[in-house]
Amino acid sequence: RHLLNHTGGLPDYMKWVEETAIRENTIPGNDIMIRFLCECGKGAEFAPGEKFDYSNTGYCVLAEIVEKVSGVRFEDFLRDNIFEPAGMHATRVYHRRKDKLTIPNLAYGLVPTDNGYILPDDAADDDHCVVPLDGANGDGLVHSTIFDLLAWDRALREEKVLSREEQMLMYTPGRLNNGEVSGAEDGEDGYGFGWGVGTDDELGLIVSHSGGMPGVHTWYERFIDADRVLVILSCRDMLDARA
Repeated sequence: RHLLNHTGGLPDYMKWVEETAIRENTIPGNDIMIRFLCECGKGAEFAPGEKFDYSNTGYCVLAEIVEKVSGVRFEDFLRDNIFEPAGMHATRVYHRRKDKLTIPNLAYGLVPTDNGYILPDDAADDDHCVVPLDGANGDGLVHSTIFDLLAWDRALREEKVLSREEQMLMYTPGRLNNGEVSGAEDGEDGYGFGWGVGTDDELGLIVSHSGGMPGVHTWYERFIDADRVLVILSCRDMLDARA
């Protein structure tokens, strides 16, 4: 629950994993998260439940837990238990660089330079992190389409994957140890299991989440009571992404 709510206090993995991958000339799988926790030399950022701090590490560790409990690869677990039952036939977890995959009809993410747009793989600065971090699971690397994300919204409404009661657990903000609602900032009422939660006088309950890596920006917003969904998938970095 703490990992789902970003109240677990785990240190951020990205810099350590990136540097380790470059030094060892490899693109590690998600199991490097356990090695990171053992070898990084960092303790917890705070005690569980003391504060809300967005944690990609927590979601990668959750993916490792799924593999250990289920006995199957995280990618296969998502395909068999979420994507296929929901009718999301074009959606899967891709490790294009790590597994050297060629994906038909893929919209490649691009980053700007002085001479136009290039793949983040070819960038010389922080954008290059997409290569050494390509093996991560749980916090990204899911490739989808607007049509499949509409299907995901429908699958949730029709309770194909999760019951209404289970979904309400996702949409209920967590509580910190001091009783405060966790993640209550930026105009939102709080943060549930992977969803920013808000309410509107006219539209009712609204849950949403952004996403991004060099070259891509995403936004997914579900209007639970109003029966609407907004999907934005952008495969080009912009100077003003929100605009």
